[in-house]
Amino acid sequence: MIVSKLEIKKRIKLFKKWICFYQKKYNLCCFEITITEQIKDNARASCYWNLSGHIATISYSLDWINNTILTSEEIKKVAKHECIELLMSDITTHLNDFYSEQYVSRLTHRFIRVLENII
Repeated sequence: MIVSKLEIKKRIKLFKKWICFYQKKYNLCCFEITITEQIKDNARASCYWNLSGHIATISYSLDWINNTILTSEEIKKVAKHECIELLMSDITTHLNDFYSEQYVSRLTHRFIRVLENII
């Protein structure tokens, strides 16, 4: 089954809405967040940041957004996950100075998954 272009636009709009909601909720307003698409099938979305410039890019996967079984609840959950990751960006960036990026990513994502269910 193919997802219509209209449905894809609605999903992207919903993802952006939830990013904006969580940006405000988690007081991430100091970041200028850009939302883009990525052609990457191994992640639903990703977050990159520049702390000194107070900018962040949150990218959603085209494969994920085009998935026929994607729900509004999953879109909300992924937006929340990416914003929590951005919330932890200071800690993550400083830990990367002392530990491998792979280790820090594994550790921070463990905390993100816990926080997703708490906040």
